[in-house]
Amino acid sequence: MTSNSVRALWLACALLMSSMVGVGGGVLSFVGGDNPAKAVIAGAAAFGGAMALLTAVLALLFPGRSR
Repeated sequence: MTSNSVRALWLACALLMSSMVGVGGGVLSFVGGDNPAKAVIAGAAAFGGAMALLTAVLALLFPGRSR
């Protein structure tokens, strides 16, 4: 496998994990008493935070090449 395909697989894993975090955050927010609109916003915020964190971790694990 090339380096680009490995990066793409790790990015797909990060997307999947972030989606699970977002769904969990939205469900917990809804169960906690928020209305559905606020629960969706909470889930989206959880997804965005998790994706940003995982993307930063992947950038550290797979640094770009200097050209």
